[in-house]
Amino acid sequence: MKQFVKIIIKLAFAVSATFGFYSCKADFESVNKNPYLIDEELARRDGYNQGSDFIVLQKECIPVQENRFQFSEHMVGFPYGRYLPPTNSWGGQNFFTFNPSPSWNNAPYNDCFSNFYPSFFKIQKNTGEEGVNYAWAKILRVASMHRMTDIYGPIPYSKVRFGQLSAEYDSQEEVYELMIKELTESSDILAKYVAASGNAKPMADFDIVFAGDFSKWVKFANTLKLRLAVRMSYIAPDKAKKYAEEAVAAGVLENKDDRVEVETNGKNPIFIVSKWPELRASAEMVSYLKGYSDPRLPKYLKKHNGSGDYLGMRVGLLNMNRDVMSAMFSEPNVEENTPLLWMPVAEAYFLRAEGAIRNWDMKGTAEELYNKGIKASFEEWGAEGADTYINDAYSTQANYYDPQGINSASAVSSITIKWDESAVFEEKLERIITQKWIALYPLGMEAWAEYRRTGYPKFFPVVNNLSSDGVNSTDGARRLKFPQSEYDNNKANVLKAVGLLNGSDTQITKLWWDAK
Repeated sequence: MKQFVKIIIKLAFAVSATFGFYSCKADFESVNKNPYLIDEELARRDGYNQGSDFIVLQKECIPVQENRFQFSEHMVGFPYGRYLPPTNSWGGQNFFTFNPSPSWNNAPYNDCFSNFYPSFFKIQKNTGEEGVNYAWAKILRVASMHRMTDIYGPIPYSKVRFGQLSAEYDSQEEVYELMIKELTESSDILAKYVAASGNAKPMADFDIVFAGDFSKWVKFANTLKLRLAVRMSYIAPDKAKKYAEEAVAAGVLENKDDRVEVETNGKNPIFIVSKWPELRASAEMVSYLKGYSDPRLPKYLKKHNGSGDYLGMRVGLLNMNRDVMSAMFSEPNVEENTPLLWMPVAEAYFLRAEGAIRNWDMKGTAEELYNKGIKASFEEWGAEGADTYINDAYSTQANYYDPQGINSASAVSSITIKWDESAVFEEKLERIITQKWIALYPLGMEAWAEYRRTGYPKFFPVVNNLSSDGVNSTDGARRLKFPQSEYDNNKANVLKAVGLLNGSDTQITKLWWDAK
């Protein structure tokens, strides 16, 4: 018991230290009246800049700013994850035809590193790299940087220190191990703080995701750990099982209120880019959801004004005029103030369902967790009819009809909805990932990662493939090339990073975890 008290007191002191150093005896005494709580007045006075830095970090995990969002989610994640592809060909060099301008490879990397790390460095310095605030910041770093490693592979991570962005790269395996370690440690620190403080919320004004509720950040950290563990399932199955079981035992997202999304304050980037107008529904979204008579379809998309139907477009079209194309296909059903999704509760259940078919201890059977995932998604989107949907053993993906009449295609999947315990592993996996993909909307980068890892859901081949390095029209790009800016400014380190890949610096080289 004495040792436990010492740990809590040390933790509480580290928490209070994150808000600055106090020379005034009265201030010191006010903080220590209750060593388990952060003094909110002092937090506002001395920690304001740090609080603002946390807002910056949250807005950069998935960029809220529309231009930065466009160069990551819109141009890469949406076409590769098959949610809301671009309606503009720009100069004819695009990710969706696998021939992007070399400068475009820079944007996701440079935007993330240059906009995230300055605020992270300030928090790192002010906290002395310990305490609750630093634990929170590390969770946010993993949330942001795991997207970068899943785009490029090796990235600078362990050696990025206090303003030194031109750092040596870690292999993706090393990055994953470090991220899982940081999530585990940070979750533990925040859980102890929640227990000791009665879940006090002194940082509520600086938390635009959970309004200062660190108990929910604990669940998010654990679910993010579960996501990374499952991502490792083909390359490191024993570690994947260990980490996934740890995450579930520690507590993951379960209820609608756990949904992880960030405020946009009237500037939802999907709404903005849609109104430019430079994105519309994909053929896959429409063909799967219409084939399944999915009640979430009107929650996701708007009916096309002219036809009164839901119309999606194939990926890989050439010579597109955005005004013509946007008038032809369905818009996303999103408003200015719609929050930007980071992680749906349903994802946690589908991750656990996959773990269950791999014989991991996920605190439930695969069927139970799969059905809970569907129900959670319906609840999150306010859709009715989950029970009927779950018991549909006949509906499959619909054939795709192109309103232009030139790119129509037959369905590529015959997977049904209802769980079949007698099915072979691969059929169970396709069923889980197909429903997970529907529930992940509109997380394009995450959908792309899962498609690369599993091959599901099945997508239509791109219509035009202009790749010069052998990208397969169905399998798609496996990564982005390292940014040209890194070759220009961090040449020695990026050349070493190429040696950490499973091949050359091309779009067809598979990432470490892409090992099915």
